[in-house]
Amino acid sequence: AILTGGSMLYLDALTKGIAPLPEPDIALRKTLTARLNSEGVGALAAELRELDPTTWTCIDRQNGARVLRALEVTLQTGTPFSEWMELKPKPRPFTVVNVGIRRGWPELTERIGLRVEQMLAEGLVEEVKGLLPYRELQPLKSVGYSEIFSYLDGLLTLQQATEAICVNTRRYAKRQMRWWQRDTSIAWFHPSQFREIAQYVDSRLI
Repeated sequence: AILTGGSMLYLDALTKGIAPLPEPDIALRKTLTARLNSEGVGALAAELRELDPTTWTCIDRQNGARVLRALEVTLQTGTPFSEWMELKPKPRPFTVVNVGIRRGWPELTERIGLRVEQMLAEGLVEEVKGLLPYRELQPLKSVGYSEIFSYLDGLLTLQQATEAICVNTRRYAKRQMRWWQRDTSIAWFHPSQFREIAQYVDSRLI
């Protein structure tokens, strides 16, 4: 099977197994959920940065559920979430071949800009207008949506919103690269290296 995409933690959980995290503390969960709703994900992420900078560096800081869980485990146990994630999970019952697709930063930056232009040309603003009644949902606080909401609120011009999407996407790409660089099992290739990728995968499965 070939698995592509997915969040960084999701892929780690699938290919390496899930760390034996403690069961949630219901009272603490309610407290943090109330804070998330009243103060926003930024406040929880700021506290996580103080307590566990390793997790803060690589986690999707716009994802309230993930930030809440990392902070919850850290506060509940007194041990940083990142250290829990280093605990040895159960062995995986299959062979994993990790192949990374990587472009140079100038090329990637250019492609991000082109992708944002394409999203706008294909109706991103109209899509977000239709989502205004649901803007408080966590998935709509992600890059691309939040900037267009600010445009629709009159806080940004469309050009400023476009630039903000590009900047925030580049920042997220950098966080992704830092995360994956820690995994020495990944063999990196440029996407044009079809033959080399196939040869590498074949050699690992023999």
